[in-house]
Amino acid sequence: MSLNNWPDRLARWSSIMLTVTVIFGIASGAVIAIIWRREVSWETYQLPGTVALFGYLLAALLSLPSFVAGLWNVLRGRWQIGLRRMVYLLGAVLVFLGAELGSHYLVPCDLVNALGWGTPDWGLPPDYAHYACEPLVAPSLTNNVYARGHLLHHTLLGGLPLLVVYGFVLRRWRMAQPASTI
Repeated sequence: MSLNNWPDRLARWSSIMLTVTVIFGIASGAVIAIIWRREVSWETYQLPGTVALFGYLLAALLSLPSFVAGLWNVLRGRWQIGLRRMVYLLGAVLVFLGAELGSHYLVPCDLVNALGWGTPDWGLPPDYAHYACEPLVAPSLTNNVYARGHLLHHTLLGGLPLLVVYGFVLRRWRMAQPASTI
């Protein structure tokens, strides 16, 4: 491996790590949704989410050298190569933000409660419907769909769609890249 190419190799590993993290989030979210038990503490079910957070962080850290090399290329006027290298970190950060924040904007709790999805269908009495999106506030009332599918919700609604867009961007830029620079 030449010294010139290691940021690009780390960036490719970053995209692989990002894909593995999203797949892990979907798989572990589905397992949690299937095996959920009210008696088990909420913190136990948060462990896979924490692992996924570390996966997103590792993907961003792996793409950081490529971002710095890309920034150097942009400052030197080599826009195409520079932006191609910078997209790895930007994509990792956007997938992370989409998975952690964007999923809540796509299905906000107020909308869920207004549609009646926070009512007894979620395992809650009507007086406690506002706890549907706040499982830590009332730990004894966390046997609901939101708490059960929390990690799945984050990964499917936020992480996966942005990962697909990120993959299309990378594929388009790799196809546009001359064979001599791959």
